[in-house]
Formats: sequence, C-alpha cells, structure tokens
Amino acid sequence: MTDETAHIRQSIADILQTPVGSRIQRRDYGSILPLLIDRPISHGLALQIASASIVALQKWEHRVEISGFKVRFSADEKHHITADIDATQHTNQTKLTFEQMPLVL
Repeated sequence: MTDETAHIRQSIADILQTPVGSRIQRRDYGSILPLLIDRPISHGLALQIASASIVALQKWEHRVEISGFKVRFSADEKHHITADIDATQHTNQTKLTFEQMPLVL
C-alpha cells in the first residue's frame, strides 16, 4: 500500500467515524452513521449504512470515486460492522480496494 493509498484509507475512516455536527469549524463534515445506532440489523440497515457512507465520501473524499460498497455484519459481535469499499483514484485511475473498514455505529 502506497503512502497516498494509506492516507486515503485513513481519510475514509475519519469521514465515516466522525458524526456530522461534531467539528466546530466544519459542522457538516463527517457522516450520519452514528444516527443509525441501535437499529435492528437487517438488509434495510445495510442499505442505509451504504447510502449514508457513499454520500459522505462523495462529499468529502474527492481523490476517489466509489464503485462498490458492501456492508458486513459480524456473526459473533452484534454491532461489529465493517465495509468492503472499491474505488478508483482520480489522479492515476488506479483501482483501490479497502477491505474490512470498521464502521462505528
């Protein structure tokens, strides 16, 4: 993984784990994933998570275009949720895959 790819991965994690409204100078930075806390695990929740994540990443991570987003629920931990994200880096059209990105709900 290159330094740029590692930085993109870190940025994606920061965007998804930061609640909208929590940054003083950037009130609209982050995602609405924390609003999905305590919802029953279902296919509908997976769609809400994917939608909220993709919208936030399109708004805040301009170095990549998201081409795939798969939500994974851990069988052994009720609220351990990860995502596999496929993207294309704009600068060089490199395909990127970020597996098991932690999503904090």
